[in-house]
Amino acid sequence: MPGDPIIVVTVPLARLAPTIVPQICLKTGEKAQCLVPTVASTIPRWAWVLMAAGGVPFLAARRWLFPRAELMLPARNRVADRWSLVTRGLAGCFAVAAVLLLWSVITVSPVSFFAAVFVGATATAVWWLLLPSVWILAELDGTQARLSGVHVSAARALSSSS
Repeated sequence: MPGDPIIVVTVPLARLAPTIVPQICLKTGEKAQCLVPTVASTIPRWAWVLMAAGGVPFLAARRWLFPRAELMLPARNRVADRWSLVTRGLAGCFAVAAVLLLWSVITVSPVSFFAAVFVGATATAVWWLLLPSVWILAELDGTQARLSGVHVSAARALSSSS
């Protein structure tokens, strides 16, 4: 429900295996209908400096340099659809940034270059701000995942079945 509280919960990674995790939507607390691929990663404090370069370096470092674990977390179809819409929108913003960057290289235009950096950084910032309201923010902490934005009912189910 929209007014229900959301919390942060730390769960061992082994507990989040698709066959073990309770089939309760982590965002709504209702019975899950699907599994959503989610990446839990460790992000060092200094990594936010990479946002100034347009967001792409930050996302690339998050993808290839920082420790990460791929999870399949339970969700309702409408939550998964909303998350899919946000990720497609983000991909579109980065496509616009790539076109602007290519245009700046072809035309040797500093304005297009800074526009590409601005679009990339803004898209990354919006993604980071929207993430907790649309889906679960998963941070990797050794052999555990810290999940932010979990519905209180799902958090109870995760802790009671541990």
